[in-house]
Amino acid sequence: MSYAPIYSKLHELEERITTVEAATKAAPVPTPAPVSSVAPSASSASSASSASSASSASSASDVASGFPDVSSFATKAELPDVSVFATKDELPDVSSFATKAELPDVSVFATKDELPDVSVFATKAELPDVSVFATKDELPDVSVFATKDELPDVSVFATKDELVAVSELSAKFDNLLAVVSQLNLKLNEANEKIAELEAERS
Repeated sequence: MSYAPIYSKLHELEERITTVEAATKAAPVPTPAPVSSVAPSASSASSASSASSASSASSASDVASGFPDVSSFATKAELPDVSVFATKDELPDVSSFATKAELPDVSVFATKDELPDVSVFATKAELPDVSVFATKDELPDVSVFATKDELPDVSVFATKDELVAVSELSAKFDNLLAVVSQLNLKLNEANEKIAELEAERS
C-alpha cells in the first residue's frame, strides 16, 4: 500500500489552512472613531454599532471572496493520527521485488483444490528401510550372462518329473538284466551237465 496520496493530501490541506489564516490576519481592522466629549444619543450609538457590524461583515466578505471555499476540508484538529504510518524514509527498499508485470504466468499450475488425493500414498516416515538393498552402482556386471532370448531351446530335454520315470525304468531294466544273467548261468550249467552226460554215454 502506498501512503504518498495521504501525505500529499495532508500537505495540501496544511498549505490551504496556512493561506486562510494569513489572509485573516492581513484583513484591515476598523479604526474606532474618536470619543466625543458629549455622550452620544441612543440613536447615534445604534447607528455607529450598525455601521461597525456592516463594516466588519464587508471586510470579512472581501477577504473570503479572494480565496476558494475550504469548508469541505478538515481542520488540523479533525485530521487523523498518522503517527502509526511509515514515512518515505522509513519505507523498506522494494526494488528487489518483482512487480505484477514481472511475475511469471502461473495459470498452467494446479491450485490446491485441483491437486489429486495423495492420502493413499506412503509418507517418508512410512517407507520401509531399504538400506539392506543394493543400489544400481553396487549391482554386479551381468553383461556376461545370457538373456532369455539368448537361451537355447530346452524343450527337447527331459524334465525332473520325466527323469524320475526314466530312473525307475532303468532300475527295472537292471533287474531284468540280473534275471537274464542268472538264466544264462543256469543255462550254461545245464549245457555243461548235458555235455558231461553225453560224454559218459559215449
